[in-house]
Amino acid sequence: MSTLVDKIDLISRWVVKLAYLNILWFLFCIAGGVILGWAPATVGVFTILKKWDEEGHIPIFSTFFYTYKKAFIKSNISGLAIELLAIIFLANFYILFQQPNTNISRFFLIGNGTLITMFILSLTIFFPIYVHYQGEYKVILSEVIFTTLGKLPITILNLILCGLWGGILFYFPGLIFFFCISIPALIITLISQHCFKRRSYTLNIN
Repeated sequence: MSTLVDKIDLISRWVVKLAYLNILWFLFCIAGGVILGWAPATVGVFTILKKWDEEGHIPIFSTFFYTYKKAFIKSNISGLAIELLAIIFLANFYILFQQPNTNISRFFLIGNGTLITMFILSLTIFFPIYVHYQGEYKVILSEVIFTTLGKLPITILNLILCGLWGGILFYFPGLIFFFCISIPALIITLISQHCFKRRSYTLNIN
């Protein structure tokens, strides 16, 4: 009985911590005016989750706030680049859909769709890699490309699981304020950390 009680207590603690982390993400997104707040807030979420995985208990608010301030400029450079690429891809799609239905237009439509798919897949592992390599742009870019293409099943798994969680939120929108980012971030972190550890082990052997 005590084992069951301990498990229930552990799950309850995790639920509360993830809800608190999600609320912090919302508040700090708003503090940055959303456009300039979402990227450092997301870095804060993934940093907390990484530290939980490696260190266990840590002060949540102070760690989140410190990470948010430290990563504000660097992460926003990445965040604005992501926003710009998203706008370009969507604009291309809109323009291509307005063109006559020809072989050339279909070719460009498929090409743009492929690029968007790879872009979305890369986003599922961008922030774990950003946190893991502490904002080193050259390393981050190469690792994002390597992981997206070389570990395609992992990025697809991330996308599928996040999509399933998005479906749950669609039917239970009351969960959005408490778990819209913390749950998918936890899923991605657990999968990504496993990937990082395996790659580190392989490099050490070589």
